[in-house]
Amino acid sequence: MTRVAIHKATGRGNLKKSVAQLIENLGGIELVVRPSDAVLVKPNVLTGLRAETGATVCPEIVEAIVEMCKDSGAGKIVIGEGSNWGVDTLKAFRACGYEELAQRCGATLLDLKRDPQVEVAIDDPVHPTIELPRTIFDVDVVIDVPVLKTHNQTIVSFSLKNLAVGACSDRMKKSCMHSICLTSPLSEERRARGSELDYMIASVSKALPCHLVVVDGFYGMQGNGAPLKGEPANAGILVAGTNRVAVDSVCARLIGIDPQKVPHIALSAERGVGALDIDTIELVGDSVESTRVKFKGSIIEDVEALAPANVRIVRGNGCYSCVSNFGYFLKQHRAKLEDLGPITFVIGTASVPACTGKVVYYGNCAGQEMYGGGFVPGCVPRSRRQVFEALGIGERYESYEW
Repeated sequence: MTRVAIHKATGRGNLKKSVAQLIENLGGIELVVRPSDAVLVKPNVLTGLRAETGATVCPEIVEAIVEMCKDSGAGKIVIGEGSNWGVDTLKAFRACGYEELAQRCGATLLDLKRDPQVEVAIDDPVHPTIELPRTIFDVDVVIDVPVLKTHNQTIVSFSLKNLAVGACSDRMKKSCMHSICLTSPLSEERRARGSELDYMIASVSKALPCHLVVVDGFYGMQGNGAPLKGEPANAGILVAGTNRVAVDSVCARLIGIDPQKVPHIALSAERGVGALDIDTIELVGDSVESTRVKFKGSIIEDVEALAPANVRIVRGNGCYSCVSNFGYFLKQHRAKLEDLGPITFVIGTASVPACTGKVVYYGNCAGQEMYGGGFVPGCVPRSRRQVFEALGIGERYESYEW
C-alpha cells in the first residue's frame, strides 16, 4: 500500500518545521536519500512570480528539503527547473529567491532547458520519442516539488504535470507537449479521453524517475487564469508521498475534484505510474476531512457567453481543454476583437456553415477540416499570440504571454 502524508501548515514562518514533520510522518527522508546520493530537487518555478501569488513554490519548503537531504548524507544537491516556455529559468530562480537559497545551502541551480538532452522512447503514438534532460537520469534521487493548483488546460497541476512538463526544453514543450507541429489530430477515441497534452504528461511521467513528492499547498492557486494568473487559495496544506499518482489523487480530493475525471492522472494510472484508488493509499498525518479546501476551478465551458457580438463560435467534437483555453483567451482579449468585423472561431472537428468575415480554426482537430482561413495549431494551443497572428493583427499582442 502506498503511503501519503498530509499536514496542515499553521504559518509561513513555521514552514520548515512543517515540512520536517510531514516527511517524518511519511517515514523520514532516509526512505529515499542515502549517504553520497546525488539529488535533484525540482520545484515549480515556472516564472518569476513570488510564492505568495500561488504561482511558485515557497523557497522555505525547498530549503527544508535540501537541509534534510544534507543531513541524510547526500553528496550533491541540484535544484533544477525548466521554467515556462519563453521564460529564462535562472532569472525566475533569482526573482523567487532561489539564488540566495542555493548559496546558503550549498546547492547548485540548474536550468533543465539548457542541460544536455537525451532521446527517450515513450508510449505515445503521436510522439514516440522525446528529448529530456540528462541530469534527471544521472542522479540517484529525484524530488518533485509542485504547487497545489487548478489549471485552465489540464484541470489540475500537481506532481505529474510539474515534473513532466517542467523537465522539457522550450522546443519539446512546443512540439511534443503541445503538439504545435505537423502531426495528425487525435482519433475520436483518444480525444474522448483528453488532449495530447494529457497523454504526453502520462507518457513522459512513465519514463521519468521520481522518488519523492512534496506538494506546496501553503498558498496554492485557483480560479480563472491558473496556473499562472489565478488567485492564491491560501490553503495551508502540505502533502508528500513516494508515488506521483497516489499523491495527485489525494491532492485532487483535497480541493474537491474527482481524480478519475482528471485525464492526465487517470491516464498515468493506466500506464502503471501508480494507483489512484483511495483504498490503495495509506493516509498518515492530518485527515482529508480536516484539511480539505474547495478550490475554484479553472476550466471554462461557456465560451459563447464570453464572446463579443461580432464573434461566432462553432463547436465540434473537440476536447474540454481547447474550449477552456479559448475561453481564457476571450476573457483576456475580448475588447481587442470587437472592431474586427465578423469572426468565426471553429473548435474541434466541425463543418463550418457559410459565413462572412474571418474564420479561425483553433486547435489541431479543427485544423483537419480547414479550407482557407487562419489556423492556431496545438493540442492544446498554448500561446495567445498565435490567435492574433491568425487574425492578421499580431501588432495588437502587447507582451509575451504563455
